[in-house]
This record gives sequence, C-alpha cells and structure tokens, in this order.
Amino acid sequence: MVDMGDDGEIADMREVGHKGGIWSRCKGLSRGLGLIEITDFESARAWLIAEGSSREDRVAFAARCALRALPGIAGGTDATLRDIVLPVVRATLTSGVAAKMPTPEVRQAAHSARSAARSAAHSAADSAHSARSAARSAAHSAADSAHSAVYSAADSAHSARSAARSAARSAADSADSAYSAAHSDALKIEEKGHAQVFHNDLWPDGGVPDFFELPLKTLRDFWTADDAVWGFWARWYAGMLNGTPMDWKVQEAVALIKPEVWEEGADAVAERIRGIERLHRTNVTPRLVQTDDGRWDVETSPTIPAEPLEFAVASVEQRLETALQLCGLNLFNETSEEAVIIRRALDRHRHHPSLLAVAFWQACMNLQKNLAGEYPKDDPNLIGLQNTLYTSIEEMCEHSDVIKARIGRLAALERKQDLTPEDYADLELLPIETEDHLTSDAQKQLVEAADDVKGSEKPPRGSIARLGNWVTTLGKGLDEGQKHDKRAKWLLDLGRRLMRVFFPGDDPSD
Repeated sequence: MVDMGDDGEIADMREVGHKGGIWSRCKGLSRGLGLIEITDFESARAWLIAEGSSREDRVAFAARCALRALPGIAGGTDATLRDIVLPVVRATLTSGVAAKMPTPEVRQAAHSARSAARSAAHSAADSAHSARSAARSAAHSAADSAHSAVYSAADSAHSARSAARSAARSAADSADSAYSAAHSDALKIEEKGHAQVFHNDLWPDGGVPDFFELPLKTLRDFWTADDAVWGFWARWYAGMLNGTPMDWKVQEAVALIKPEVWEEGADAVAERIRGIERLHRTNVTPRLVQTDDGRWDVETSPTIPAEPLEFAVASVEQRLETALQLCGLNLFNETSEEAVIIRRALDRHRHHPSLLAVAFWQACMNLQKNLAGEYPKDDPNLIGLQNTLYTSIEEMCEHSDVIKARIGRLAALERKQDLTPEDYADLELLPIETEDHLTSDAQKQLVEAADDVKGSEKPPRGSIARLGNWVTTLGKGLDEGQKHDKRAKWLLDLGRRLMRVFFPGDDPSD
C-alpha cells in the first residue's frame, strides 16, 4: 500500500517510473493479458502505462475512482461541504464526459473544472482528510495523463481509508476495496472499452461499502434538503452508483456550461441545468443545429432499413383507408384528428422515420382516448388502426435507439396547461421572425409545426414540444451571438411559454 502521510498527502513517488522500476518493468506489456492486478498505487500506474493505454482509458479510469471517492467530501464540516461540493461534482462529471466525448470543447471544460477542484481541495485543508482527498481525486480525474489518473486512484483509496476510521473498519481493508473496484474497472475497459465501464456498478462487490454509508447519507441529505438546487446531482450520482448513467448528451451540456456560470454558484448552475434538462425532455424530433454559415438547420434524421420503414408506412396507409371506408357512420372520417395527423405525416415525412413515429404515436394515443368516448369502443376497424399504428412505432423503435428514446420522452410529456391567445398570436409572427436565421428546410418544418399547433384547440404534444425546443434553441443561439438582442429575447419568451404547457410554474429561460 502506498504510504499516505498524516496530513493526507501522498508520499513522494518519484522513484516510480525510474529505470528499473515499475515503468521499465511494464514497458511493452500489453493489456488484455490479465498480467497486472491493481492492488495499490504502483500497480495502478503499471496498468495505466502498459501498452494499449489511451487517453480516454485513463480519463474513464480516473473518473470512476473520483466517483468512488465522492462521498468523502461529506467527511468534513458542513461549511467545507458547502464550499467544495459544486467544484468537485463539476470536475467528476466533466471527467466522465471527457472519456465518452473527448471533443476539444469538453477537454477545455475539463481543464477549467480541474482548476476549480484543485482550489476546492486547498479550501478543505483544515477539514477532514477524506474531504480533501475526494476533492483532489476529482481534480486529478479531469486530466488525461497516466500520472493524474493514478493519483486519482490513490486519493480515492485515501478517502476510503479516512471514511473507514469513522466506520470503525480497517483502513487498509477499505483502501484495498477501493483498489479492488478499480481493478474491476480495468478489466471492463480491457474487455469492452472505456465507454462501457460506466455501466458497471461503482462498487461491484455488494454495493456501497459500510465505510462510505455515513458520508454518502450525509451527502444525500445535503442534496435533498434543497432539491431545486441539488436534485440533478442526486440523480446523476445515483445513476453512476448503479451503472445506469443519465443521458450523456445531458451530461455533456452540463459539462459545457460556461465557467462564469459555475463561478456564480449553485443557484445559477441549477437554473442552467433546468433549462438543459427541459430541452432534452422536449427533444422528441430532430433538433436545430447551427451551420457553418451561421444559420440553423434540422439535424440529420436517424435512418432505418428501407424494408421495415416501407412496411410500416404501407400497413398504416392500408388500415387508415379501411377505417375511413367502413367507419363513416361511426364519426370517423377524413376530418377526424387522427386521420389528419396520419395524412400529414405520410405527405410530409414519408421518408423520415423519426417524424413518422412521433405522428403515429400521437394518432395512436388520440385513438386510445377517443375509443372510450367519441368513437364506439368496440369498433374493429378503429381498434385495428390503433394496433397497426402501435406495431409500426415498435418496428421503427426496434431499428433505432434514437427514435425509441424520442418516443419515450414524448410519452413522458404530460400536458398541464393550455396555450393562451397571446401564444397563438405570437405563433403567427414566428415564421417572419425566424426566416433570416433558418435554412429553407428548417423554415418549412417550423411553419408546418406552427400550423399544426395553431389549427387545433388541443394541438399535438409533439408539435408543441418541437416548437418549444426549436424556439428556445434559436433564441439562445441569437442571444449568445449578440447579447440582449430583441429578437432573441422575444424567442426565449415564446419558448418559455410553449414549454409552460409541460412545465408550469418553472422558468425554462435557459
């Protein structure tokens, strides 16, 4: 076990890596042979410098170590916890994103987060060793070197040792547990790659060890005491603990929050995260993305094999025609909302499976509701149409995880308020206010979605969600390009009001 001084500092390891030491003994050693078991500082370093190591491997390994150390920040005073929790969770989340999405922007964000976590570690100097070690582990995890990764592992082990002293458990055994869990991560990285390691439980040998139970409870109590500010972090860490990380696109957006927002403090960050999550939850169709010329276009739609798509379309078309021919006396006709939704989707989006799936889902849910009211509940033709819509959606979801996720988000959106006359009036102005900023295809789709919303007292949730998402995205983009732009302010306000349909009483301006 690496020697850890009473002040919590890691002993000088300059000897490691010298000629004849661990470094030279591992030179040329290939991973995947199972020859390196991680049991302490030196063996962790040996694994990290073995042949086959990549930057992403190291960052993922370090991020997992920092995640295990995280409860240690609750081992100090309440004041210390309040001071260090935000920069520590920022660095830890950002390091995971840097392993999954190593873009230049994310790497820059990791550098900024590392600096903040280092400052937090210094601020914890007068507090418990576990708080300081956890903060240092987070800072090291946001770097991409083997040196930083192994120090993150060592700090993780030291945080476990400190917690063990409070739990009356052997400090040596607790550090061994931390290194054992790190070894499990190393094996996962060797077998499946660094991207899959986050789907492992953080503690694979029976859940959170008893030496971290008290600090983890303290940390959770701190978060739940102010859910509006810290609720995201409680959910994020719960997912990391049990190997079910939240959507990486959400985590990436959080990691890319600008440093000046992080410096404003937890309230400002929480407000920004609420906006990020709201945009994610309304991402039920392709989003707007900025092009090189500064305009905004619709992101590339997911594709599925032609045969199942054509079969799904043909099945729905056939069932719709049958229902229209045989159900006229039962109030179902060409002007029925379900028929209109299906017709529009087939005319506009026949070759866009994501948009088709959303439209079919909306028609299917409308039928489900109206078969118990407006239409005879036992009509076999309408039941057949509903079943065909459902199976067509399933077919498309089976061929695309993106479509499956979008339908899941749409299903979770619950209409809680209606649009107001002011909202409808502003939707009339929307095409005029956005025309200069959108490509022709994006402008066409926006107009179609606006028409869908304006043409119904109870417009489809998918159309409202798409408009709210697009208008907010465009407003944010214009505001970042030219602060306090009047058009950006108007778009953000309209986006806020559209999203209010699903999130009443919440301000999604970010």
